[in-house]
Amino acid sequence: MNELKIEPNTNYYKNLNDKNKQLYLNLYLLYSNLLYKYLIPKLNLNTYEKMLKTARNHFESVKVEDMDFYQYLAHDYLKYFYIRNNLYIERLTKEELNFLNNKLLNNNIDLDNETINFISKTYSKVIAERLDLDNTKVSYGPDSYSFFQDSKALVIGFRFNEYYLEDNETEEEWDNKYDNREFELDNITFLLKKTLGNFEVKGVVVRYDDFSVQRLKNTRNGFPDAQFELKDIPDNEEEKEKYIQDLIVKRNAILKEMGYTINNKSKD
Repeated sequence: MNELKIEPNTNYYKNLNDKNKQLYLNLYLLYSNLLYKYLIPKLNLNTYEKMLKTARNHFESVKVEDMDFYQYLAHDYLKYFYIRNNLYIERLTKEELNFLNNKLLNNNIDLDNETINFISKTYSKVIAERLDLDNTKVSYGPDSYSFFQDSKALVIGFRFNEYYLEDNETEEEWDNKYDNREFELDNITFLLKKTLGNFEVKGVVVRYDDFSVQRLKNTRNGFPDAQFELKDIPDNEEEKEKYIQDLIVKRNAILKEMGYTINNKSKD
């Protein structure tokens, strides 16, 4: 198996020197771990994982080397569900970064009350792809309808090895159990969507398969970021406005080609 190299593929990260890259990565991984510890009980994700593990129809989990960057970050906690958002820890204030860095220096990954308060106050800005515009959708995967979601949503990815054949199982037998398995999946994801519907931020569930992810063993730089994100924003207000409008035009052109339309709130 190829060595798995775990790196956020963002412009901010790429522009750091090697020393700061390592620090950023360490802080990124720490924040990711803390966020999982915060979200798993709140969203009852262990309950939904157990439902999949004990389902009548077998759901084979994805091997670590076949995961993408996002699912890999969850594999110590979850086998099927994961946070599909990028984590923009560079948006944390100096005080918030100092808090996170102190936990890193002390090798402290405990979710104590102070850390719960820290995560609850910061994660909505850390997971957002677009903080500056409302009612904007970005693609959390290939350019396909199901992967376009609200840019400020908590995106829960879901993936299993759906092409797995049991021992001595024929393709015809696999085809016959497909509908029953999909029925079970619909029920489980329906319950998770209800949980997300009552959550403190907007949450969505997005299903992935072998064709909608870039597996770690096939890449040296993790998985690409969502499309249409604002990076290197011009300081000049006029140039910034033009930059934003150009992104909106580009996005809408792709969505129109797909037969999908969305309404935006842009600045007048």
